[in-house]
Amino acid sequence: MLTLGLLMSQALKKCAYNAVIVSPEQFFQDPTSGAIPRLLNLLRTNRTFLHSVKHIYIDEGHEIFFSGIERHGIPAFRPSYGTLDKILPKLPNGTTVHVLSATLPPHVIQVIEGKLFGSRERVHIHRPLNRQNIVYTTRTITDLGDYKNLSFLVPRRNPDSRPSGIIIFFESSVRADDAAAFLNNAFRALHPAYKISRIAASYHAGLSQTCLTRVFQQFCGTHESGEKIDILCATSCGATV
Repeated sequence: MLTLGLLMSQALKKCAYNAVIVSPEQFFQDPTSGAIPRLLNLLRTNRTFLHSVKHIYIDEGHEIFFSGIERHGIPAFRPSYGTLDKILPKLPNGTTVHVLSATLPPHVIQVIEGKLFGSRERVHIHRPLNRQNIVYTTRTITDLGDYKNLSFLVPRRNPDSRPSGIIIFFESSVRADDAAAFLNNAFRALHPAYKISRIAASYHAGLSQTCLTRVFQQFCGTHESGEKIDILCATSCGATV
């Protein structure tokens, strides 16, 4: 019996797709099990497929820096991001590599250029992030552990006037959990008799898939319980929400 994976593998061999979406791990042999992903095997053994690769788009390219390399003595969370440069010499000379991100400060660009491009020719394209439904504001925060900085998100008088659709990003799951707990405690302290007991939830890789799905549905307002979450306190995995 042909599985979905085998059917897709056969279609890839025939270059049946114009675009293929994969994770960076699909380019490398598993360091633990030694398993070779189908994509890597195709690139190694099928020259027709290899030469059909005209473009590689690395979405959320800042993850090369934030997840792909060791920083502050902490091992890379997803080291395949940091070794994408190893696949470039195996690609046809005409293959163009695109790095896409809305989070590319100069020090991140410097690392990406050094790892991916070296002496290769490259072009920077900068586009504004302005959108009709986006408002920019800056708040000065001196202590990341002082969650009172988030108090402005908790309505003081009318609990029905609380903002919604908010995602706050943190570099650690501990800070995300603590921030969500602070927001919920602050809301309950101001509105102890209100019909809901929490307005925030954490969202990070330390939670089970069941929990992440439930929180996501609550954030979207589609959960069967009818419970609504207004604020997600997330790590980088919340970028896909």
